[in-house]
Amino acid sequence: MNNPSERPTGEFDQSNNRLTENRAFRLLSTVATAGEKFMNAVCKVQGVVASIAVACLVILLVSGSLGRYLFNAPIAITEELGALLFITLGLLALTEGFVEDRQARIQIVWRLLPRRLRGWAIIVGHGLSIIILAVCVGETFKFAYFSFEVNSKTYIADILLWPWMMLIPFSLGMLALATLVRMLVDLRAVLLGEPVKEELNSAIEFDS
Repeated sequence: MNNPSERPTGEFDQSNNRLTENRAFRLLSTVATAGEKFMNAVCKVQGVVASIAVACLVILLVSGSLGRYLFNAPIAITEELGALLFITLGLLALTEGFVEDRQARIQIVWRLLPRRLRGWAIIVGHGLSIIILAVCVGETFKFAYFSFEVNSKTYIADILLWPWMMLIPFSLGMLALATLVRMLVDLRAVLLGEPVKEELNSAIEFDS
């Protein structure tokens, strides 16, 4: 059954919740709100960069095809730069997909949990994800920095690889930051007795 304090939208009546008067909770709420605004701004910037990358990729592929098949003069940089731009698009989409809840979720076990445990399970999952992402950021940064030290380049067009490789730890780091912000947002919701964002965006009925 639904909690009597729950509103149809999934929100809860906080008028009698003394937790909102707690200084530590107000700090948590402020940081979570500011973090959400920051990550939304980051996603907008990354979206603009991704749009530019898409335009460049289209122009590059069209010009390469025209040069190869119409003028019999293929552009050597086309394949290598096209591959780098394509990888860039995928990396830039990581954070935006998470922030906007577009990523795929496997909720088989989570659906079986009692409602009061679902929020805490999500928070634990966020924490584990942050740890794994932190390890990945460290390892991929070492790999990218080694590429910088040896001044590695592509085979045909001599494009420097380390700036593109730095996108890997950067993107994973931004995803870890977005996960941390989401964890704070979900923690605020759990403490208030509200459903977490993942629960609101799922097809689960809010039963007790």
